[in-house]
Amino acid sequence: MLLGGAIAGDPAGGDRPRALLAAAPPRGGKTEFAFAALLAALDRLGDERALMAVSNRMVADRLRDEAIRHVGGSAQTRPVTTLSAIAFRVIADRRFTQGLAAPRLLNGAEQDALLRGVLAVHLAHAMAGDPCDVCMLLRAYFASDDWARAVASPVETPVGSPTDSHGDASSTPEMFERGISSAFVDQLRDMLARMSELGASIAREGELLSAAREAGAHGERLELQWRLAFALRSEYAAAVERAYPGEYRLDSSRLLVEGASVLRQSAVDAAAGSGGPSSLPEVLIVDDFQDTTLAGLRFLEALADAGVRLLLVGNPDEAVQTFRGSYPEYLFAEACEGPLNAARIGIAQADRAGGRAGDRETDRVTYRDIVVSRVSLSISSPEDDPTPLPDRPGKTPKREGAWPIAMLDAASPRRNDGSFASALYRSPREELDDVVWRIKRARLDGDAQWNDMAVIAHDNATVRVFGERLRRDGVPVRYSSVTRPLSEEPFVQGLFALIELARLRREGMDGTSMTLRQIAAFARSRVATLMDGPLITIGAKRSAEGRPARIEIVESAMSALESLAGVIGAEPGEDDDADDVDQADTAGTLSELVQTWGELCHRRSSRNAAASAGTAPAGAISVDESLVDETAGPDADAPSFGVNALYAMLALDDPHAPADMVVAAVGQVLGTDPQLKAFQRLWTLVGKVAEGLGTLASREPQFALALAWEATGVARVWQRTAFANTPDGRAANDRLDAAMRLFQYAEGGASGHDIVSFIERVRSMQIEADSLAHVGPIEQAVTLTTPAGAAGRHWAYVWCPAIQQDVWPNLAERNTMFGGEDLGDVILHGGITRDDTARAAAGVAGDPRLAAVLSSEKKSLLVALTRADRLVTVSAVANDDTLPSDFLYTYLPEHYCRDRNLFTPVGRETVGAAIAGRSRQGTFTRDGNGVAMIVDPGADGDVDPEIGDGADDGNDAYGEYAGLDADPRGVVAAARVALAVNPADSPEARDAAAALALLADHGVASADPDHWAYLPHAFDDESPQLERAPMVSLSPSSVDRLWECPVCWMLENTFAGPRPSAIATSFGTLIHAVAQCGSEEGIDLPGFMADAPHEQRLAAVTERLKAIYDELRPDTSLIEDPASRYAAIRKDEGAGETLANIASYFVDGNEAGYLGANAKYFDIGRLERVSCEEEFAARFDLGDILAAYNATPGVEPVDRHGLSELMGLLVGGWPEGMRDDLIVRLTGRIDRKEIRTLPDGGTRVRLIDYKTGQLPAVSQIVNDLQLVCYQLGLTFPERPAASGQQSQSKGGSFGPRGAEALAIAPEIGQSALFHVEHKSAPAHSRAPEGLHQPALFTSGSLNARAYTPRSYFPNPAKILDMPAIALDPSVRPEGLANVDDAQWAAFASLNGTQALWSLTMIARVFYTAAASRCEHLMAHPTANHLKHCRMGAVCPACAGRIDTVIETRQA
Repeated sequence: MLLGGAIAGDPAGGDRPRALLAAAPPRGGKTEFAFAALLAALDRLGDERALMAVSNRMVADRLRDEAIRHVGGSAQTRPVTTLSAIAFRVIADRRFTQGLAAPRLLNGAEQDALLRGVLAVHLAHAMAGDPCDVCMLLRAYFASDDWARAVASPVETPVGSPTDSHGDASSTPEMFERGISSAFVDQLRDMLARMSELGASIAREGELLSAAREAGAHGERLELQWRLAFALRSEYAAAVERAYPGEYRLDSSRLLVEGASVLRQSAVDAAAGSGGPSSLPEVLIVDDFQDTTLAGLRFLEALADAGVRLLLVGNPDEAVQTFRGSYPEYLFAEACEGPLNAARIGIAQADRAGGRAGDRETDRVTYRDIVVSRVSLSISSPEDDPTPLPDRPGKTPKREGAWPIAMLDAASPRRNDGSFASALYRSPREELDDVVWRIKRARLDGDAQWNDMAVIAHDNATVRVFGERLRRDGVPVRYSSVTRPLSEEPFVQGLFALIELARLRREGMDGTSMTLRQIAAFARSRVATLMDGPLITIGAKRSAEGRPARIEIVESAMSALESLAGVIGAEPGEDDDADDVDQADTAGTLSELVQTWGELCHRRSSRNAAASAGTAPAGAISVDESLVDETAGPDADAPSFGVNALYAMLALDDPHAPADMVVAAVGQVLGTDPQLKAFQRLWTLVGKVAEGLGTLASREPQFALALAWEATGVARVWQRTAFANTPDGRAANDRLDAAMRLFQYAEGGASGHDIVSFIERVRSMQIEADSLAHVGPIEQAVTLTTPAGAAGRHWAYVWCPAIQQDVWPNLAERNTMFGGEDLGDVILHGGITRDDTARAAAGVAGDPRLAAVLSSEKKSLLVALTRADRLVTVSAVANDDTLPSDFLYTYLPEHYCRDRNLFTPVGRETVGAAIAGRSRQGTFTRDGNGVAMIVDPGADGDVDPEIGDGADDGNDAYGEYAGLDADPRGVVAAARVALAVNPADSPEARDAAAALALLADHGVASADPDHWAYLPHAFDDESPQLERAPMVSLSPSSVDRLWECPVCWMLENTFAGPRPSAIATSFGTLIHAVAQCGSEEGIDLPGFMADAPHEQRLAAVTERLKAIYDELRPDTSLIEDPASRYAAIRKDEGAGETLANIASYFVDGNEAGYLGANAKYFDIGRLERVSCEEEFAARFDLGDILAAYNATPGVEPVDRHGLSELMGLLVGGWPEGMRDDLIVRLTGRIDRKEIRTLPDGGTRVRLIDYKTGQLPAVSQIVNDLQLVCYQLGLTFPERPAASGQQSQSKGGSFGPRGAEALAIAPEIGQSALFHVEHKSAPAHSRAPEGLHQPALFTSGSLNARAYTPRSYFPNPAKILDMPAIALDPSVRPEGLANVDDAQWAAFASLNGTQALWSLTMIARVFYTAAASRCEHLMAHPTANHLKHCRMGAVCPACAGRIDTVIETRQA
């Protein structure tokens, strides 16, 4: 029925109007109606005779796919498109038939660049003192003689160039205060667009200026603004012609104007019999007609004149483009009363989220419908319209309490129906936290996908704040537009700098017109850009980018060369002190550099002189400007040797002055500094790109860009990094997206014919160019947009945050710099509505311009509120700095009260699960009026007795976690809080424990109680008896230090605050990391370069380790303390030898002759695999050691108490903190764990601990307690029990213990310290592995095997620590109450065996655990510790006495 002759030309329809206008309330089915009309037209007329125009490309793409699926195939690729695209097609067809060049579009960024170029011309006029007529207009406009300086582009003038002296940075702020900024160019661009759309042609200039003069005092300023706009538009048009000669370029504002002109000209040609337009559809459906500009209306009128039937669909109240020249009410009136003479029709509306018409049941109206109706019915029209407000097109029906606005009754069910939620916060941070939490909860609760949610904010700044926070929390986001110009992307700046340096090097000194001084300044600025960006980094890992390099370090070295050049006059003579070879080498290199620079300057001077002599006419006057311009003197092109000279030599790489010479000289100053590596890589890239520029297939910019991009090699690293949801990953993803836009723009052909013009064009862009480039795909993401970007789209859940006063609405007047709104008034209404005198004379109150701005803000709010299908949430902040918007108090009186702020706690469900679309009424919290809000009783200090405390009983479960329950880390924190505040057997505690167990099972380490410090006893064991057992957690290094001197350990760790990391510690950490990286790359395995000779393998491994070291090493120059910096430099200088030692073990450890003299005693086997920095956690007590002791051959079994007494003898007595039920927990990392296969097929584990300190005594190496801890860690690992394998001895939830653990423990071959600064193999003494530590346990017992001899250590007495007590089997010592004579005799028989050594080492571990929990301690520092104790002045034990408050005991 819709197309029954009305718009499809059906003869049965009779005389029908050529255009129809349909309006409906928000979400009233307008788009569905228009799309249904399109499908009907396609079915009736064919797939080429009907089109639909929508407001943006995203909506067009979605509907296009649906239309093609409906018809099953289409001859036209875009049955749904935009009005501008149709105009472009019309123009292209016309020019094709005429044999003219095809039209090309100018995007906003290109317009911006052209306008800045126009202003730059007048800048040059002002600097030259030769102002033109337009310059005089600009001077009058700004009422200032120095306006020109502020219009200059801040990025074009290199530091040190001749024009650099013209600027005065101190005057820039003053200029900006007078209105000269990027806003000036932005508003000029908008004004030119407005002039085109309004039809303000050159022919109407006089008429419009006359109208301005008639407006009184205000008109005087308008006349000047419009004169300037007309003048600059003419120059802009000329600039387009110059920039694109032979091309037909159109910006978006001219596109529709030219399209209408082409259609009218085609109509004239058709009347003359020369043909007309051939590609027009029979039917055009226009959705969102309210956002059409006046130029669009003229184009539609021209289409109608050409025979196209029109269906216009829209709603004036949903216009979101009023700030860009849309006049929706005028459009609707003109469509009906103007040339189109459109007939109004209605839309049969279904039940939807927005307004509804017809006879529907009252109880189906939601609270959101009421709010929407309030907003809609408050929007007035700037056009005279006698129609009552509720009856105007697009208005929502009147609802209860909507018109006039009245608060709903407290008992009304609509107030709490789950369609609308609100919140009020104390700070923007609270609002941000809570909104993000609610978005995550909606997804985690399973009621919404990411694509179902959107955040709609008033401006892009707020959009970015919420977007970045969501991304930081791991939520995928999708922005509706890109707002960052390519010129502001650091990597784009770096890529351009690289290409410019490469071009300069390729041109050489003879190919550039710059002086040497200018070359140096040019190169210096580009190098700084590159070194400060992501293309040149240091500390990069294989799968991640590093940090930006620091040019300051390199320039310091260059400055040092400049200083040295003044004191080193020549090569060292015979009488010179030449002891310092490095100094002599540096002096020689520097002298050569100075000489080379002089020769280069001489060549340049000679060339200039020859050029001047050949071009100067006879009798010419020579002008010396050196008095007024230091760069114009005869020596200006030859600066003295220094930093600038070095930069010039680096940039030119002249055959007579190679850049490598400069890099080598800088390297002699910096040594192995990582900044040098970055600097060398930069110039390597410059050379590579310079070489490639000569072989490019085309001069088009995309080829040069691709060359530089490939040379940097960052693509793969950024791609890998972008997979991680980290700040670095998101930054890498953004850079890759920017790269896609950059290449798409370069390939578009609209950016210049070569790389030089392309770089200039992009740098002049101050806004982002339109782009259809493919960026990182996001299948599921939360949309972040403004109301303009949300038009035509909808989501299940919408959040509208930051509805603040002076933000929404923002009543600042638009387009004030050029009077664009006044120009619209003159053209549309024949006069200026802002004439205060005329309004007063006519008795008109109020400001219609302010009313129009307020209406546009209401319209954007209406669009935002109607984008949700299920729930919309609005929020604001109330504090001393900002207030909620008047919109909230006016349209939501049930939610917001001016007299009282009802704040929303973060992380509490305001309407229960309604946030996620559920309707659990029991979770709603209501105020005294029944509104679904959470009220903090402490918000205002008291509680209204009529409202109560604002919270229903039992509904605070989520609020107490303050939003912690939306990510794993927060859930762990919330669960730990629940365990701390609730009884162990309470449902809350059990629920928290279950949550922690679930998270731990899925790899969340922080959920495992074994990773917690100060573990509650309830988690040690489940048995009540064992819950009382004390447990001590220690690291291997703490065990070692406690055994040496527990008092010193406590002074340094318990009674001292945080300490900065020592240089030795930092160096050790670095060496550990290098060794780990090498092992992860497999360079320590037998298969690495297996066919290469030994020396070649050793050299390759050494070089690779050094390369890894260079990537990871810190910058020593950043260390502030001179002593620490010196120590770090010394360590760095010795790193080469250290890495060579590691490389030797990596290679030689796999050779047959590795063990040397020890080969006849033992075999370490063939290396199969390696694990580095492997974490371990061990848990054991005397019961576990008892199982090993009692299983040892030849001993008499004892009980736990007896074993405790025997072990106490081995350590000279227990501290008071020792208990027979003491549990020891060890945690740490094993530097290197090797799995090796012996010749007999057996498997052994080897433990290696890297050491970078001093070489200790032999006994310390073999008896190292850290190695002992590693062995205990592998024997008694703290791991969750498998099903059916709970520990019998513990009765808890940990793995096998005691005999069970010993039975399945790995067999350890050797454990060794590797002092990498001093030795080339672990445990090296006379021969490799000679000082290895034997195993603690073998075959389920203490190590009962015979001692393995080593070269120079044939018996254990020389290297294994044994107790210094007489072990007479026949005499049982006193105090052994739980050991009988037989048990003692068996124990004493172990004297001198490895079994007794093993028990002694284990006893030392228990001693340290007991000592760490003592209140009183008689300490006995070891002899080795006393030699090197740093706490001797304060440690009473090391000083030989024990001080207490009461007494002093001398040792």
